[in-house]
Amino acid sequence: MNERKTHTKVLQVLLEEERSKSWLARQIGVSNTLMHMMLHGKRAMADKYRVRISSALDRDYQELFSQLV
Repeated sequence: MNERKTHTKVLQVLLEEERSKSWLARQIGVSNTLMHMMLHGKRAMADKYRVRISSALDRDYQELFSQLV
């Protein structure tokens, strides 16, 4: 399981859409700190957050998290 590569995909989408980690944290209902920790591999990302991130970014779950499936 290569979560770092997956998180890089999420960060890349945020950059492409000119969105911030803080924006994403608000969209999925977590703190900025937790979002930062999840995206930088310091905390495991629960599946419920992956689903919420996919929805917030309007991207297919498989597209963002294919490394985990």
